[in-house]
Amino acid sequence: MNFLNQIFLSPNNDDKNIDELLEFFKPYMYHHFECNTILPNPCIIHQMSKVILPDLQVTKPPKSIRIKFPEDSLFWSIFISKYGYKEFAIIDRYHNRELEEKHKIMDFMKKMLMSKDKKDFLQTHKITNVFVQEIISDLMTNKKTSLKSAILICIYYRIRIFLVTPLKKTYLEFNPPLYEDTASINVNERGIYSADLDSCSEIVVKNYISLEHGDKPLKGISSYKSADLEILATKLDINIYHNEKKMKKAELYNLIMEKII
Repeated sequence: MNFLNQIFLSPNNDDKNIDELLEFFKPYMYHHFECNTILPNPCIIHQMSKVILPDLQVTKPPKSIRIKFPEDSLFWSIFISKYGYKEFAIIDRYHNRELEEKHKIMDFMKKMLMSKDKKDFLQTHKITNVFVQEIISDLMTNKKTSLKSAILICIYYRIRIFLVTPLKKTYLEFNPPLYEDTASINVNERGIYSADLDSCSEIVVKNYISLEHGDKPLKGISSYKSADLEILATKLDINIYHNEKKMKKAELYNLIMEKII
């Protein structure tokens, strides 16, 4: 207050009236309203702030999702093929989720073996009681999913999988009778699996060779005609001619086996 008195009641201002003083201090005063309309009643406007959440799935996922951190790349590739990369990306503890999923699979198989539908279940999926027990034990003890275990995982997830080896132009098909989804998984020369989200099963079947089994790539030679082997050889870029003559059936069969093993 003393400060204001010094300004307005100073002896130097005696000869100035109040209007002159106000005019003098006008440049330093907040006196002008920019708003031309004054509301009759005050109102409060609530404005929600926009929250932007991170999008865990890219607009177009990479063609092949390679699992670098979890040890069991085959299991996680099947998991991603079934549930998508977004579901995989939000997992905090991969080891815990992996055990949880595998326990679900084992519990499902145990219940089926004890149910009244056991016989139909085994016949439908062309597996045996002994096989299921073996895979349950394998899932409990081994850190990595085997090809045999992948069969039961595909049955549980109801997913048809093409396990593709691009380098050798071959694929192994896991085809449960009651499947709902189809996907491809690539495996490289080091045995690392990756979910191929953009692959087309028709293209795989057309251009690659179907393996009979993981341990037995082809059927016996007597199961093939020469024309059948020539088609397989063409997919592998094998020249079926030698010295301007077509190779013999046995020779062609052996060359194909060498390529895909």
